[in-house]
Amino acid sequence: MRTLSLMLAALVLPLLVPAQLVVQNALDLDGLNDKAQLDNASALVAGAAGMTLSCRVKPRNTAPAFPDLDGFCGIRNNVDADLYFIQVGAQAVEGRFRNSGGVDFTITAPVLEVGAWQYLALTYDGGTLRMYHDGTEVGNIAASGTITNTTEPLYLGTLPFQFTDFLFNGVLDEVMLWERALSTEEVRCLVSAAIDFADPALVVHFDMDQGTPGGNNTAITAAVDAVSGGQAPLMGFALNGTGSNFVFGAEWGYVQELTLCQGEIYDLGGTLIDTAGTFVNTLQGAVCDSIITLIVDVTPVDVSVVQLNANLFAQATNATFQWLDCGNGFAPVQGAVAAQFTATANGQYAVQVTQNGCTDTSACFTVTGVGIVEEGPQGGLRLEGDPAGDQVVLESGRSTTTTYRVIDAMSRVMRQGRLAGVRTVIGLQGLAAGPYILAVDLPERPVALRFTRP
Repeated sequence: MRTLSLMLAALVLPLLVPAQLVVQNALDLDGLNDKAQLDNASALVAGAAGMTLSCRVKPRNTAPAFPDLDGFCGIRNNVDADLYFIQVGAQAVEGRFRNSGGVDFTITAPVLEVGAWQYLALTYDGGTLRMYHDGTEVGNIAASGTITNTTEPLYLGTLPFQFTDFLFNGVLDEVMLWERALSTEEVRCLVSAAIDFADPALVVHFDMDQGTPGGNNTAITAAVDAVSGGQAPLMGFALNGTGSNFVFGAEWGYVQELTLCQGEIYDLGGTLIDTAGTFVNTLQGAVCDSIITLIVDVTPVDVSVVQLNANLFAQATNATFQWLDCGNGFAPVQGAVAAQFTATANGQYAVQVTQNGCTDTSACFTVTGVGIVEEGPQGGLRLEGDPAGDQVVLESGRSTTTTYRVIDAMSRVMRQGRLAGVRTVIGLQGLAAGPYILAVDLPERPVALRFTRP
């Protein structure tokens, strides 16, 4: 058994708690009539010297063209209050801020990937408008002014233009609005990190974690802002089935996959992990808290052993073996590299098994009574017949009515009875494929014969 240490992102993790991956929900929009809006949302950033709009999107429109553009989310009246994202081309996303004087500042970048989750952020610090895609800045422009209008809604899955709605065909999640400009480091954190819900500048957060993904959610009438509890009525949604409904969203956080050999232990900041499973941890940082998901798989090694007195039978297949002397510091027994081991001295023995590229060691088995004389190498017993059939025949060479047992790899007795003179027929019907031990309780000493059912 080995203990290993693991470091993720050059950091030793604190306590990890076993958990299942929590896949957050998202809101699927059909691009036909699905939309929602939070009324008077512009009041939340009115007069603010800076602001940030961010969201996760999974667009489906491969060829948007006017009037079939896709409005992801944001504030827009096209007069004196704009802060939004819209898909204007197959890969082109437009981010715009318009101040109360009617002056607009626009960034367009060819960064969208249709059919994939991506993170968008638009920040304005009073002097510069910046747009980010998956944490990378993809454009900036000098900008000025503020929004003073207090009556414009925050649109979800649509943006209005005169008498046209630019309806979004895709999946929307984690729509957030701050009344300050996030730093580049903070935007990068949001791509795969936990939200700081305590930030007083976070004024809107639609996490879309309502309902049952793909289930019947017709009782839900509005998307809920996790910050204020404000409601954005859901219009046009089917709210039942795999589309136009709440669905599975993107997984957040850093994901590390590990494969352990059976018998290995990983020491993760004091937490010892030796079993398969998923472990989730939040790692606190100076700017944001990172979500770490550790997925552990364990490669099995069969270290089961069947013992019949001084005879030990390793049960692994497609493996190599080395028998060990437990009482001598687990020193290798010279030449003992077969699946079967017969001890020549009393003591405790274990087997080291290498299987599937991994090595593990069995428990120690105590052997006593070595030196008792046995009649012939197998006590005069001989097994005949084909184990693939329904029976085998045990030839004893002498008349005896002693007992016998057929033992499987799990040490379970599958057949038992008494010998019928010098020739005993033993039925094998119903026995599964695998190795078996035929144990015969001769008066002077039990004897083991091994056979395998193909």
